[in-house]
Amino acid sequence: MLRKDRAIKLLLWFSILLSSGSSFALEAYDDNNPYTGYDYARLDSAIRITSARYARYPASAALIRQLADLYAAKSETDSALSFLQRLSALQPANDTLPYQQALLLYDDGRYDSAYAAISRSLALQGSNINYLTLAAITAYRLHHTDSALVYSQRALAIDGRNVNALLLAGLCLRDQQHYDEALIQFSHCLEVVPANTDALIHRAEIFVLLHNYNNALRDYSAARADLSENADVINNIGICYYESGSYNKAIDLFQRAVVLNSRQPEGNFNKGITHYKLHQFDSAYAGLRTAGVVWDSCQADSCHARYLDAVYYLGLCYKKTGNLTEAHKQFEFLQKEKYRTDLTDEIQHIRLALFFSRNWYYIVLAVIAAIALIIAVVRMLRR
Repeated sequence: MLRKDRAIKLLLWFSILLSSGSSFALEAYDDNNPYTGYDYARLDSAIRITSARYARYPASAALIRQLADLYAAKSETDSALSFLQRLSALQPANDTLPYQQALLLYDDGRYDSAYAAISRSLALQGSNINYLTLAAITAYRLHHTDSALVYSQRALAIDGRNVNALLLAGLCLRDQQHYDEALIQFSHCLEVVPANTDALIHRAEIFVLLHNYNNALRDYSAARADLSENADVINNIGICYYESGSYNKAIDLFQRAVVLNSRQPEGNFNKGITHYKLHQFDSAYAGLRTAGVVWDSCQADSCHARYLDAVYYLGLCYKKTGNLTEAHKQFEFLQKEKYRTDLTDEIQHIRLALFFSRNWYYIVLAVIAAIALIIAVVRMLRR
C-alpha cells in the first residue's frame, strides 16, 4: 500500500498535470492563438476531434472558427454557415465574418442571401475594397445594375486600377446602353492588364454593338484564351465576318455557335439571314424557324422583338421563293404587331402580286377581250 505522504505527492502531481493540460487547451484555443494543427486531408477525423473539443469549450471562438473552416473545406456550406453565425453572435463587430458568409453563399448560388451578408460587412466597414467588389458582383448577379455600378465606382474611388471593379463598371454601363462609357472602363482595365481576356472580349462585344467590326475582330484576336467553347463569342465573330461580306466564313462560325448550344437563337438567326443573303432559302428557313421558336417561348420583351425579326426574314424568304400566301401572312402579322412603318408598301406589293398570280387567267382573257374590242371599234370607225 502507498504511504500517506506518497499518495499526497501523487495527487499533487496529477493535479499539476491536469491543470497544465487545461491551461494548454485554453491557450491553444484562445481567440488570439487559433489552432491550425489538423491535417485537412482527413476532414472527417478533424471535424470529429474538433467537435469533441468544442463540446468541452463551447465559448471558444477559435474552435467555432475552426469548425466553420473544416465544414467549408468539406463543401458542407450550411454547417459552415451555422458556425460562422454562432461566431458572429460572439463577435458582432467583426466585419470579416459576414464577408466570409457572403463568399460561401455566393459560391452556393444563393445571391440574395450573399448580398444581405456583404451588406452587413459594408455597414461595419464601408471602405473595404474587397467588400465593395463582392457587393458589386453580387448585385450584378441579381440584375441590380444601378447598385452594382455604385459599388464598383466606390471601389474605384479607393483604387482606380482595381481590375474587377473596372470590369463590373464596364458591364453595368454596357447593360445600361452607355456604350462609350463602358468602352472607357474596359480600356482602363486593359491599361492595367493588357492581356486581360475578359476585358478584351467585353470590349469587342461593345464594338460589335457599335458596328465597329474591325476593332472587334482585333480584340477577339488579341484575346489569348481559347474562345472555341464560347458560343456567344463565336457568334459575335461570325457577325464581324458577315458585315465584312465574308458570308461563307460567317456561316461556319454561326454553325459552330449552334453546335456549342443547339438552341442558341442568335446563332441560328444569323445563320438563317446569311443563307438568305446567299439565296440558300431552304437553309435559311431552318435557322430562322429554330430561332423563332426559342424567342417565341420566351416572355421577355427583348425576346419578342427578336422573334419579330425572325418572322420578317421568313416573310422575305417566302417572297423570294414565290410563296406569296405565306409571305402575306408573315407581313400581316408584323403589321398588327407594329413591327416596322414601311410594311404597308411591302404588303401592298405582295397583295398585288397575289392578285395577279391567282387571277392571271382571267386577266389574260380580259386583256385579249379588250384588245379585240378595241380592234372592232377601230374597224367600225374606218367604215
